[in-house]
Amino acid sequence: NCLNLLREFMPEEVKWTTPGGGPTLWLELPKKVDLDSLLLNLKDQGILIQLSTHAFFQKPHSHGFNIGYALLTPSEMGVGIEKLSKEIKKQLCFK
Repeated sequence: NCLNLLREFMPEEVKWTTPGGGPTLWLELPKKVDLDSLLLNLKDQGILIQLSTHAFFQKPHSHGFNIGYALLTPSEMGVGIEKLSKEIKKQLCFK
C-alpha cells in the first residue's frame, strides 16, 4: 500500500495527505528541496511527478507535488517511492 511505503522510506521532514477517495496523494517537502532539480533527477530515472506549481493559478501554497498510485502495481510503487525517497534524502543531506 502506498501509505505504508511512504512511512517506510520517506524522511520525517516529508508530509503527505491521506486519500480522500481519489487516486492521488500530495507530498509536502521542506523548502530547502529544489523541486525543479528533483523533477529532472526523477525523470532521468523514469519517474514522473507533477509539481504543485501546475495545480494553482497563482503561487502555490504548498511546496511539493502529487503522486498518483492507482495505476501502479505494488512492485512499481515500491521502486518508485524508494527512488523518490533517495532523491529527497540526497537534497536534505547536502543543503
